[in-house]
Amino acid sequence: GFAGRALDCMTVPAGDFESYIARAGNMRELFHDLVALLRDDPDYGEDPIGTAFRRMFREPGRSWNMEEWRRGHEARRRRNAPE
Repeated sequence: GFAGRALDCMTVPAGDFESYIARAGNMRELFHDLVALLRDDPDYGEDPIGTAFRRMFREPGRSWNMEEWRRGHEARRRRNAPE
């Protein structure tokens, strides 16, 4: 499972090329396991990579920061309003 694969990714049985290839394969499988876990999470759904990307970059108006955006927009509007 996920925990066993994580351990396999952190340990290297030898310093040779075959061990490197095995570790890369374990990392790839771990990544696919993680994506599968996130797809089951309602916060990430069918597009966990896209969702994580959008949440990492706090662009204005995203669904989770819309109220924050409105407050900032209103503050800027008041600052720039003619007196």
